[in-house]
Amino acid sequence: MKPTIIAIVGASGSGKTYLSKLLQNELNVFLIVSYTTRPAREGEIEGIDHYYISNTHRFSYSQMLSYTRFAEYEYFALEDQVPPQKHCAYVVDERGLKYLKETKSHKFNIISIRVESTTDALIQRGIAPDRIKRDDDRTPLPLDYYDYVIENNGTLEEFEHKIRETYIKIQQWQHLK
Repeated sequence: MKPTIIAIVGASGSGKTYLSKLLQNELNVFLIVSYTTRPAREGEIEGIDHYYISNTHRFSYSQMLSYTRFAEYEYFALEDQVPPQKHCAYVVDERGLKYLKETKSHKFNIISIRVESTTDALIQRGIAPDRIKRDDDRTPLPLDYYDYVIENNGTLEEFEHKIRETYIKIQQWQHLK
């Protein structure tokens, strides 16, 4: 059976990282940590949030699970980071998801989750306007491109409940394969 990658996509501050950490810490789903050329933000930890590197030259594109450039920084993960277990989670942008589905579906089952938040919800969470504006450069995919869409405009408890429900559906799907 092919490994399954749960690819998580969403705007800055929508809850992608929270979703991935809940899957990892509560539901025991392996989390792929991406490499990036951007500097660490305050509070981020090497190997937990990202692997921070100065350039991508030591890796070939053929080794990469996906690759994207966002703003002036590069983000990618490596194929050998995918464990042979049933599921793993990976936070990726729209271009990375499209690349994954188009080029890696023969090796991996790809399940995509879009986390949706309104601009008002992002502002209420304290997401800086420049981060919200930066997402205007993203190339959106139609919602029907995703296997699951989770709205995150309410309470944290509501969001966690939706994550757990979605993961149960993913596990049920996996048993059918």
